[in-house]
Amino acid sequence: MIQISGSSRRSIVDLQRGDYQEIDQLNAARPFAKAAYRINRVEDIGLGVARAIRTAISGRPGGVYLDIPGEVLGQALEVSVAADSIWRLVDPAPRQLPAAEAVDRALQLLATARRPLIVLGKGAAYARADNVIREFIETTGIPFLPMSMAKGLLPDSHPQSAGAARSLAIARADTVVLVGARLNWLLGHGESPQWAADAKFIQVDIAASEFDSNRPVAAPLSGDIGSVMSALLDGLAGRPVVAPAQWTGELSDRKARNDAKMRERLAEDPHPMRFYNALGAIRAVLQRNPDVYVINEGANALDLARNVIDMQLPRHRLDTGTWG
Repeated sequence: MIQISGSSRRSIVDLQRGDYQEIDQLNAARPFAKAAYRINRVEDIGLGVARAIRTAISGRPGGVYLDIPGEVLGQALEVSVAADSIWRLVDPAPRQLPAAEAVDRALQLLATARRPLIVLGKGAAYARADNVIREFIETTGIPFLPMSMAKGLLPDSHPQSAGAARSLAIARADTVVLVGARLNWLLGHGESPQWAADAKFIQVDIAASEFDSNRPVAAPLSGDIGSVMSALLDGLAGRPVVAPAQWTGELSDRKARNDAKMRERLAEDPHPMRFYNALGAIRAVLQRNPDVYVINEGANALDLARNVIDMQLPRHRLDTGTWG
């Protein structure tokens, strides 16, 4: 997202003369944006917009703030000069391919895994690499666990979804593929006892600085998620990976028991109404209307909705993520 905003004239703000709604907007935005820029001349508007677009969508995507002070808003250019100041970006978000040896290292780990698990984070949803992610998961048969903002990349009803057996999947997995997901507090920082002490991590991220942030990453894969997952999928021809039936069966059994408990709770009709009844009503509506967008925040409702409300389509859910 690029936010373009007008602001008070610099001659007033810089001397703190007390303008209407005066604030140093550029510096206020910096801690919360990928970048923040200010345009000080009308002839630089094209440059500023181009820089904001490229910054926002290249590498790890992020929000950019573009500040236009009052002095600039009142300036004008001749039409011909203005047209020349704007240009079309060439390849603003170039693909970043993973190293071949990194792909082979990751596939070698997966090929020997007894209890592999794929964790899909919001980065996987942002990447819009839905088809190749799904093909890799279904080709290998590896169970997947979606974080809340990645729900719907594959439907929560998908047979390989480990969402209903989350605790068991995390505790027992011996090889974990993090696809656009961080080992932050939402995943217990990858530490024991939530995770196995000897679990090996394969991490897919466009920002190599994310690797080894909490646990050693045995197979880092730096690149855009679409390119990395395509390379992994292509590599299966020479190094097949199949999730062991004993592992998938163990998770399926736990899912069946937990799903039965969930159905019992949703079928209850207490007075006054409880969380499960309210969320169950929303769940039923979404099952009939999967294209509805869900915005979810707030303590108990947030935690329970992540389990109760299934998503069938990607990028249809917005919640507090790592903030709550």
